Amino acid sequence: MPTPILSTEDFANRHAERCNYTLVKVLSGQRRFQVRCNACKELRIIQNETASKTAFTPRKCPCQRQQVGKKPMTPEEYVASYSLTYDFTVVKVLADRKFKVRCNACKEVRIEELSNGNFGHKCECQIIPTGPAPLSPKAFAKRHSKALNYTLVKVLDDRLFKVKCNDCEKIRNVGTGFGGFRGTGSQCVCTLKHRAGRLQSTIVTHNEEIYSKGYTDYVCLDLASTNKDYSVYRHSCGNEFSMARNCFLQCTEPCGKCRVRGYTNEEYLQIMRKYAKKIVPLEPYLCYGSRPNGMLHKYVKCGHVRRLSPAYFTANKPCPRCDICYPTHVWFRFKIKGRRFKTRSRTEQEFVKFLVSKGVDVNRIEYEPTDSKIAYYNPVKDRQATYSPDFKVGDVHFEVKDLSSLGLRPYHWQDMEEALIENRAKYQASVTQFNDYRVYVHIKGKFYRTRKFWKSKEKQRLLSI
Repeated sequence: MPTPILSTEDFANRHAERCNYTLVKVLSGQRRFQVRCNACKELRIIQNETASKTAFTPRKCPCQRQQVGKKPMTPEEYVASYSLTYDFTVVKVLADRKFKVRCNACKEVRIEELSNGNFGHKCECQIIPTGPAPLSPKAFAKRHSKALNYTLVKVLDDRLFKVKCNDCEKIRNVGTGFGGFRGTGSQCVCTLKHRAGRLQSTIVTHNEEIYSKGYTDYVCLDLASTNKDYSVYRHSCGNEFSMARNCFLQCTEPCGKCRVRGYTNEEYLQIMRKYAKKIVPLEPYLCYGSRPNGMLHKYVKCGHVRRLSPAYFTANKPCPRCDICYPTHVWFRFKIKGRRFKTRSRTEQEFVKFLVSKGVDVNRIEYEPTDSKIAYYNPVKDRQATYSPDFKVGDVHFEVKDLSSLGLRPYHWQDMEEALIENRAKYQASVTQFNDYRVYVHIKGKFYRTRKFWKSKEKQRLLSI
């Protein structure tokens, strides 16, 4: 015989003792009533936003839930942790992370506040200037006199001078104007006219130029009109290649076939230890261009294995972030009932369609809500971490998984047991902090709600679907 469904009043009184509230009024709607918390005396409305009549369970008042994570510091404790480092005394607390402080050395009053994740700086009286002393005006003018071919006449300002040309003896002013101090604006007119009237370079004159520079085994076959355009050269090995004239004269070995390129495996490991300490190569480095698709590298912190280009590290670039832990390039964009969505996986895209099919308004669906981040302890990484559910509809938070990402089947980038432990830690922290938190698993094109999925009985139920 089926269990009879309780009325809304009986349902509210049934959970009153567990949730520590007193029923005030039964409202219109399914499982919707107003209660008063016995601890803080605050009025709130409890309602069922799902289609099921039996799966709904009221939540406790936020004042009775246990706080997870570290307790935030008070303004006094926060500023006290920086006062000794930057040598100041607090005068007044202006906001949670904004203070009026006085320097203990010069007694100057200034404002200190948290900006871009940084707080506090030393007073100007405590900053020791570093680097070479700036040049005097006369020393600065003397340094550039040979390059600009002038004799100093008079100092007009810190970086403005009256000079006389050594060729035409014309008086002019030079300074840090357009093009810099040694730009075309600082050069004499006679020098510019001389440069404009120079003979145009030809293949014969350019070959004489490269011979004089020591490139005796190279011949220019076709000369470009400018120094930046590509000219054609031939090496004594028979290789013909194109290269800009300026690049050719600055290159130690212009021929690409004869040039020694890349590093040895030991040199590449030294570069990795210097610029990417958190990444370890899993394959030996052979030479430049030997692995066009990249080499297998492993992230030490998260253990993910990715194929990265060695040229990224030999160019002295900073350590790249793991694109599995921080996905930014893969998005699924779609449109439902006039609203555009963007999700990180196909499973999340199907879950949006699932919510709409249950009668949920598309304008109430929030993807990765920024106001729902919580702190929890990650036992796999052994540190505090932050977590945000995938979706939010009103006060209900949803997490969407498949059997692999839940940790019940092999995963492509994380150990199956580690994924299950990490998901369990997120679930237990979310249940205590959210009014209504639900986990749905995508199996064979359908979504099934699960609770305590780490237990053997629930595992067996999900795997047998």
